[in-house]
Amino acid sequence: MQADGQERRPSSSSVSRQAWRTSRLGCRREDVPALADACLMEVCERHGRGPLEVHPDAARLLAAFPWRGGAPEFNAALEDLAHSVNRPVIQIDDVLRVVEIGRVTVRGHTETLREATRRFEREFVATALNRHGGEIDKAARALGLLRPNLHRKLRTLGIKPHRG
Repeated sequence: MQADGQERRPSSSSVSRQAWRTSRLGCRREDVPALADACLMEVCERHGRGPLEVHPDAARLLAAFPWRGGAPEFNAALEDLAHSVNRPVIQIDDVLRVVEIGRVTVRGHTETLREATRRFEREFVATALNRHGGEIDKAARALGLLRPNLHRKLRTLGIKPHRG
C-alpha cells in the first residue's frame, strides 16, 4: 500500500507478456492486477477503445479466482469485460457479471462443462432419433451405439422415443 491508501502494483512492463500468456496464474497471484492492466491495455488498443482501469477491489477479486483454464481463461474474461463495461473503471460487479464462482461466462453462455456436455448430448441424440423417424435401431446404428445402450441413454437424458 502506498501512503495515499492505494495498492502498489508492479508496472505492466515489468511482467513478461510471454510469461503471462502461458502462466497458470495461481502461482503468482500478486501479479494478477498487473496482468489485467497489460491485457486490458492490449485489448483496448486492438479495438480502438479508450483505456480501462481495474478498481483495486476488482483486481483483488480477479486475483482470488482460481483460473483453472490458466491465462486463456483469464484473457477471455478480460476481453469480455472490455466489451461489456461502459465506464472507465472496472468495478467488482462487472467482474462478477463475467466470472462466477464455479462457472465462467463464455460469450454470453453461463454453464458448467457438465451442463454444456449434457445439453449437446441431448440435442445430438434427439436429432439422430428424429432423423430416423424415431426408429431406435436405425438411430442407434447411426450413433454407433447398441440398441440397449441407446435406450439407457434416452432414459438418462429424459428423451421419450416416438415414431413418426
